[in-house]
Amino acid sequence: MSIAWLIFLTLAFFFLQGVVYVKWGLRNIEYNRKFSQTTAYVGEEIEMIDEIANKKLIPVPWVRLESKINANLVFGQVEGAHRGDMHRTLFSLMPFQKIKRRQKVLCAKRGYYQFETVSMSTGDAVGFDETFQTVHSTASITVFPEIIKKEDIPLPSQSWLGELIVKRWIIEDPFLVAGVREYSSGDPMHTINWKATARTGSMQVNKYDYTADHHLMIYVNFDQTEDKWRPIVHEDLLEKALSYAAR
Repeated sequence: MSIAWLIFLTLAFFFLQGVVYVKWGLRNIEYNRKFSQTTAYVGEEIEMIDEIANKKLIPVPWVRLESKINANLVFGQVEGAHRGDMHRTLFSLMPFQKIKRRQKVLCAKRGYYQFETVSMSTGDAVGFDETFQTVHSTASITVFPEIIKKEDIPLPSQSWLGELIVKRWIIEDPFLVAGVREYSSGDPMHTINWKATARTGSMQVNKYDYTADHHLMIYVNFDQTEDKWRPIVHEDLLEKALSYAAR
């Protein structure tokens, strides 16, 4: 066989395989994306799961998936996989092969993140010709504020120890004696202070104080100015306040 024929056959092969992959490369390719869970907290690591299947006799040398993903969802260190808001994944599929790929994702900021479409592309083995297709695959996750431990909230520790004496008269605390007073009709017998009675010569009963348990309620005001449409200035402080309130 002459060199001319060899060159001709080689060029014909590359041309034909390019036509085949441009026309049929993305046919019967099924793709689905989902997260390992639908909710997470700031700082929590989850998984994004890509599932792709080639349901035809023709092998696919490469399939590239591209989608816009918020930068607040931080992917693991995979070279070339994430640039800015664009996330790229590359697959190679044999006939009737199904691949499931898991990628670690760190939830860096609270919010609701939803993805609806993925750009899928393939082409010939040498990359001369390409074809593109938009695939609808909905995935979403809600990231809640970080939960801060109660002991990590910066509160004066001495004011949160024990019970708090209050100036109200609803239910007495039988364990907190505030002094004695003269006996009144209707006072129960177990409140009589016999030592004080013997010392004063008249019937004396214990006088109790009123206490309350500690309960903390945190309210967050998002309106930093009268104009509610103005952007938030101190976003980091607001996020920290939300973490306190979420506790």
